[in-house]
Amino acid sequence: MPKFTGSTDETHVFTLPSEIDAVRFDRRQAAPGGEIGLEIRTLFCAEGSRLQVQLLDAQGTVHNTLDGRLAGEDMNLRLRVPQKAKGGLLAKVKMPNHGLSAESEALKVTEPVRVRGARWSQEEVKRGDILTLTADAKGAPDGRRATVRIFEYKERGAHVPVTRLRPRVENGAVEVMYRFQYPGDTSDVVPEWKAPEGYVQPQFFYTVDVSGIQADSQDAKSKGVMRFVDDLTLQVVNAQSGAPYPEQDVELTLADRSTQTKTTNGSGTVELKEIPPGPVKVKLPELGGAADEPGEETDNAQHVVADIAPDGPPVATVATGASWRVWVNRAGAPLPTG
Repeated sequence: MPKFTGSTDETHVFTLPSEIDAVRFDRRQAAPGGEIGLEIRTLFCAEGSRLQVQLLDAQGTVHNTLDGRLAGEDMNLRLRVPQKAKGGLLAKVKMPNHGLSAESEALKVTEPVRVRGARWSQEEVKRGDILTLTADAKGAPDGRRATVRIFEYKERGAHVPVTRLRPRVENGAVEVMYRFQYPGDTSDVVPEWKAPEGYVQPQFFYTVDVSGIQADSQDAKSKGVMRFVDDLTLQVVNAQSGAPYPEQDVELTLADRSTQTKTTNGSGTVELKEIPPGPVKVKLPELGGAADEPGEETDNAQHVVADIAPDGPPVATVATGASWRVWVNRAGAPLPTG
């Protein structure tokens, strides 16, 4: 980058020279056939400027030549290490219209590696479960770093990254432990009654990368995509006295529109296990009528209240993964303040 050393109280006209600022791979080593990234950064080069990229190995053999044009001042490419590359791999960049050239540092080409068989240790997961993620890594030496990336699956390929793990290869395999926690808020899961194309249960997959060679758990015949199931605890209490409502029917519509009817125990509580995550509609049919309406809780417990019918039963919407308290408020009665 040129430096300005003139006086700041005068007008100066000068030309900024174009240059290739950096050419670099996104890793130091990769196996033949492995995917690598190449970043090309330029300074003061016009939009649409032509570039030529050559990939050649340590023997000087040119394996690939690519032509492209700048979008902005940078270019990012995804490439494959040539199968016949030996020793190392260089990227030489030329900009013919500017008379510029630059090359990357050498990327080490390792021995051939085969990665496959990525799979979860189970097909369903709950919060706090400890999972084992495995894959075969034939040809990779012990101690080689692997990169495991976990994603929440989304339709149309807009998958959401969850985390990245960095285990080492041992005995031709990759294995890493992971404690699962749902990365989002289940109240944001779109339920069946709001989803134009139907409810989609949250599910997860992962990829394993060793020396640029990747395996995707989605390719496994079993345990490739893991489904998330959740729990819900719900207590129904009187808003004024705090007394629970025992032996009351609670009608629940789950996020996938399936229904369950539970009866509260002596403490006014119902529990649901391993249900579809997301919003849950709660109806209290035995507490209906103008005398009872659901009221907002006043302590630290979570709550949501919605769609109160004038002469119907109290109705609330909650979400899985938490303990909820539904306060039932007598119409016109003040709510407690503490």
